[in-house]
Amino acid sequence: MKDCTKVRKIWFGFRLGIHFEDLNTGFKGWLIHMINTADKENLIYLASISYNIWFARNLQRFEDKDTSTEGTISIAAHLIVEFNQATSVTRQTDTRSTTNIMRSTCMHNNKSWEKPNSGRFKANSNVNLSYVGTWGVGPVICNEDGEVLAAATWTVKGFDDVIVAEVYAMYKTVKFAAECCFRKIILESDCEKLVKILREEVETPRNCVGSFVNGIRQNLHYFEGFSHTNTMN
Repeated sequence: MKDCTKVRKIWFGFRLGIHFEDLNTGFKGWLIHMINTADKENLIYLASISYNIWFARNLQRFEDKDTSTEGTISIAAHLIVEFNQATSVTRQTDTRSTTNIMRSTCMHNNKSWEKPNSGRFKANSNVNLSYVGTWGVGPVICNEDGEVLAAATWTVKGFDDVIVAEVYAMYKTVKFAAECCFRKIILESDCEKLVKILREEVETPRNCVGSFVNGIRQNLHYFEGFSHTNTMN
């Protein structure tokens, strides 16, 4: 996390301005101290920069893509803005929205969920439309044992259209799986129409649904292998 010149520059250039030579306790000691004593705002900054250093490292190692120091800091700052906006919206809604999404894991429908082959992972996209004008979306990625390896939730402004919401949720799921560096993925949705569109069994609509579908397809190059399934009985 800190033993290379670029990473040191990122930590120094970010809001917390860390200069490792001045740390009497070393980086590990400083990190433990920050986690235990920092206020919420600084903890958010700490989490964001840590995640983006990790993500930049994976891009360089697995895809041979180099991210500049300024780029990493800029992306981290942008994610903080997005996070603050999302949590601001979430505070205005009942917390049951997020709870309902998290309960909808890979194993939520045992009658239809089938485990992937060893070495592959299933990414389920979930949607909650319980509140007018708001979509709750969340990807859940599981291994062959049904164990949740990664999950996330977002609350965004939306409208009363199930298909658009389902396609948007799948778009976020694909982006999330790529960012978490899953390479062999099975995309799963309980929206039969969405799965048919992705399989090209029906024509891609020329509207916002089509735009999100194109966004999904443009991100599939991150994966070594992928397929689509649905949980419809």
